[in-house]
Amino acid sequence: MNVYEENLIDEIINENINNDLEITDKEIATSIMKRLKYVNMLKEQNESIAKSEIDKINLWKDEANKELNEKVKYYEEVIVEFYKKQLESNSKYKLNTPYGKVSKRSNKKWIYEEEKIIEFLEENMHVNMIDIEKSIKKSEIKKAFPNGIDQSTGEVIEGIQIVEETNFSIKLV
Repeated sequence: MNVYEENLIDEIINENINNDLEITDKEIATSIMKRLKYVNMLKEQNESIAKSEIDKINLWKDEANKELNEKVKYYEEVIVEFYKKQLESNSKYKLNTPYGKVSKRSNKKWIYEEEKIIEFLEENMHVNMIDIEKSIKKSEIKKAFPNGIDQSTGEVIEGIQIVEETNFSIKLV
């Protein structure tokens, strides 16, 4: 980076936004685009530095917690094993200590084989339990009905709205 660029960046950093900026010619527009380019460059540098630091901190955290996570897992396994043994002799056993409690909840896990179930439902007249999804093929509709009109009949297709949008983009080089 040359001295001119460094001075421009310092100027941009120290510049206050006062909402009275007006572009009156191409030269000013060029100058503002240059400023925009440098602001984006500074943001990218900040993102890069932050990502690097976050990665380092996460790596440190993972390493620092590795042994602790193993201890947590071990302690939880030992407590649950004790709790299971107590439940074998007393199905209403509650483990409640000043530092925490263990509870259990039974629930049923359903495993579905969709093709077999669909076949069963169709054979046994339970088709109301089968979802049939309908959707339109938008790309084919655009080709078949340009401007939302059926060319063969001149009919306007109900449900199609075509809204003209203008998008602007700034490409910095």
